[in-house]
Amino acid sequence: MNFKLIAKWLLIGFVHLQPIYSQEHTNAWLRSTLRLSLYHHKVYLDNEFQHRRQNGFENNNPLDKSMLNSYRIWIHYQINKNNKLSISPFSYFSSHPLIVEQKDEQANIRSEKRFAIAYLWTPNLTTKVKFIVRPAIELRMFNNNFLFRTRYRIGLTYQPYEKMRFVFYGESFLHCPSGFENNIFDQLRTVAMLECKISKSLKIELGFMSAFRQSTFYESQWNERNILAYLTYTIR
Repeated sequence: MNFKLIAKWLLIGFVHLQPIYSQEHTNAWLRSTLRLSLYHHKVYLDNEFQHRRQNGFENNNPLDKSMLNSYRIWIHYQINKNNKLSISPFSYFSSHPLIVEQKDEQANIRSEKRFAIAYLWTPNLTTKVKFIVRPAIELRMFNNNFLFRTRYRIGLTYQPYEKMRFVFYGESFLHCPSGFENNIFDQLRTVAMLECKISKSLKIELGFMSAFRQSTFYESQWNERNILAYLTYTIR
């Protein structure tokens, strides 16, 4: 398989797949993870806490209003250096709608529970570059309603130094048809990240995400500009 050719077309595809959008939103995604190494660094447990904020009505301050709070458990099994299986047996999300009109700032909070399974494949292209393929499926539960959502991530990593890595990927989200959600297309994300290992136990990730998505609350599409800041601490 010609991975270099795939990577070339991957980059071209990400540029042309970004759709023309009608409205914009600015958000900040903050995430902290407590990781427990359980078995010879092959099995580990993540306790993930996330807080997202968004701009208010008619302003561009990404920290102005609350957008989402969540807690998620991930169990990872590192099969080998290029393959990893991940299962999330439970997660809880509490979210506000995107603020489009002034009344949205006082809108009701929506709660959601999720179950997810994902598989990560990272074959080597060169000694410093890896290809990323990560399919996943989620079961999303809202009160008495539920739906399945598929996720497919494809991208590249570049690691110039042992403690530093750049990550670039695109990820598509599609809903399986259901009576609860009529839109099959959910969102398309394009992400650029910088990962730095501060110590054996501490890792920080900083980046930017452009996300085009279908609004759940309005019949419109949105282009989101998301600032990303993630922190992971591992207990060995």
